[in-house]
Amino acid sequence: MCFDNPIEVVEYLSENFGNCSLVITDYKMPQMSGIDFIKKLREFDNNYIIKVILITAYIIKSILIDQNNKLKIHKVIGKPISIKVLETEVKMLIDES
Repeated sequence: MCFDNPIEVVEYLSENFGNCSLVITDYKMPQMSGIDFIKKLREFDNNYIIKVILITAYIIKSILIDQNNKLKIHKVIGKPISIKVLETEVKMLIDES
């Protein structure tokens, strides 16, 4: 599924948690940051079942490393990103399952 509003995603996933194995999110979004979105996601996915790819033009390594350890972000990808790179990263995460 594809959403353009992180609040809707949180609502959907809180009720349909078992239907999702991977989330791709941006770091900067209008309604909430990608980090805040992942924090909300991890409130009901506290066993880190859903894999997360964070895409960002803002590579703030110290913050992202810290958040990665707390939130189990599986991959951080910098912008601009090609579809081929994203496809490769998604396949690698799926193959890990």
